[in-house]
Amino acid sequence: MVSALPLALSGAKSLLNRLQSTILRLKASTLTMFVLIVFLCTINGVTTILQSLLGQMARELEMYWPESRLMCSRNLVSTLSKIWWRSVFEMTYEQLVEMWLDAVQQQKYVDYADRNSVEKYNHCTDRYRKIARQIDESYGDKITSFSELLNSDDTDVRVACAFCLLELTHYPMDVEARALEVIKLQAETAWDAIGYSLWLDDWENGRIKTQYTL
Repeated sequence: MVSALPLALSGAKSLLNRLQSTILRLKASTLTMFVLIVFLCTINGVTTILQSLLGQMARELEMYWPESRLMCSRNLVSTLSKIWWRSVFEMTYEQLVEMWLDAVQQQKYVDYADRNSVEKYNHCTDRYRKIARQIDESYGDKITSFSELLNSDDTDVRVACAFCLLELTHYPMDVEARALEVIKLQAETAWDAIGYSLWLDDWENGRIKTQYTL
């Protein structure tokens, strides 16, 4: 029995060593798993932030980029610089109005026989309507000032302003009559008067959605 005792102790020691080795491996695996989980969570968070930033940049790019397929690399750098500036500093009312006027001016020369020209026209329309919404959301107290564009010498500016005011902003009630007068004049004198007449008919019958009826 005395000779068997060292063998038993040796076996117990070997088993203990194996248990310690297993515990160390489990600790290492647990630590590795913890580090991996933290890493994945970090990557997921960074990915979410990047997706948000890219989405914002895409929306800003859509406002700044009226002729995407025609823009050269130099203009693209300028555009991306503007996007960065916009993400850091909120645009002033005056800057938004300047962008709005630029979009209206760029849609002037449309050739309905040219698909690219029509696409540009539609894009500019979407662009200035989005800017008008932003003016209403960020500078609602400036809508009366914005309505002064109804007195512009430029017919396109007057008409675009009238539609934006009536359809997209929380305009003061005294502005409504002035904006409608601009559209009524177009219904009487414009070469595409039928379109304005149809819009006025929809307005009078409550089929035009506004910020007051949404």
